[in-house]
Amino acid sequence: MGRILQTTWGKYAIAFAAVAGALLIRALIDPIVGRGAATVTLYGAIVVAVWAGGYKPGIFAALLGYLGVNWFFIEPRGSISLENLADVGRFLGYSLSATLIIALGGAMHAARERAEREAQSAKRHAEDLEREVEGHRQTRASLEAKEHDLQTVTDTMSAAVARCSADLRYRWVNRLYAEWVGQSKPEEMIGRTMFEILGVEAVEQIHPHVEQVLAGRRVEYERFARRPLLGRRRWIHVILEPIFEAAADGARQVTGWVSVIHDIDERKRAVEALRDAQDQLQLITDTMSAAVARTGNDLRFVWMNPVYARWLDKPARQLVGQPITEALGPEQMREVAPYVARVLKGESVQYERLADLPGLGRRWISCIYTPVLDATGHPDGWVTIATDVHERKLAEDSLRTAGE
Repeated sequence: MGRILQTTWGKYAIAFAAVAGALLIRALIDPIVGRGAATVTLYGAIVVAVWAGGYKPGIFAALLGYLGVNWFFIEPRGSISLENLADVGRFLGYSLSATLIIALGGAMHAARERAEREAQSAKRHAEDLEREVEGHRQTRASLEAKEHDLQTVTDTMSAAVARCSADLRYRWVNRLYAEWVGQSKPEEMIGRTMFEILGVEAVEQIHPHVEQVLAGRRVEYERFARRPLLGRRRWIHVILEPIFEAAADGARQVTGWVSVIHDIDERKRAVEALRDAQDQLQLITDTMSAAVARTGNDLRFVWMNPVYARWLDKPARQLVGQPITEALGPEQMREVAPYVARVLKGESVQYERLADLPGLGRRWISCIYTPVLDATGHPDGWVTIATDVHERKLAEDSLRTAGE
């Protein structure tokens, strides 16, 4: 069932179900709200659709939902039309809110999927690296006596491994290392210098690391290295482990080192892609007219966009890490406390209230709280999207007064 829901049809099915649920809820509360707040339940459906499937299911849910609301709950019922200024204003307000939700939610959905894939890949890589390095450490003590066995083991590793002497000559290499440096037979590298195999330029680049390992220190670094067989450069992760032997006076001295090298080019590119996605998300939120903030379970601000910071009349860097109770004040906190309690239970919350904020003044705002779930599926804070709807509320009040 889970695989079906991850397909394109499954994602649209979720969007359709979310809209159907929203329309059902709206129908249940219709005797209470009447023709007012016709689209109030649709925002939750859009959030669910975007979170489950991304931009396209979110747009599908927004359009389908408005058509359903227009047909069932907007006068004259049983038709789809925009007959007056109020209808047009309602549609524009709904379109703006839906667009903001879809833009932010879609970016978060894409970033979440990439982050999950990259986290799984990084975890597997770290586990492989840990196992391989641990295996290397266990065999290091018997390296000289069991050179043939070690060669067999290292030839089956996913890492390139080589042992070098203090005079920069290869003592042995595994098959993968030989392939990476453009040699077909590992045994033909034994006794040759690193200058012959890697070239003067490459040896000069790694010389500072060689000096450290020959001083008896374990060295770990990353570099953009040339791969002769591939004809291009790739990112590699290198561990240099010093080899100690007893000298004639009984003291231990470094006689060389073992290199364990992993190709991390894909991981590095994935990290860069994630960074680009984060930059794009930052650009989107920084240019939005809505106020957006991320709050943790400890009720402290984790991040906010410039609009949210302006509403609180303080720099964002000063507000991040600060408890929301201090930023909002006791009175404002009492008003939002019930909504905070609900979102921390995993609910998506949408409401409007007459807020009184230092940088905004006393104005009507519309807020959407979307819970953020951790890897175990438990709430880990929430994202707030708030828009200034003061003019719309005043217009609605004027129309209501004129109608009476």
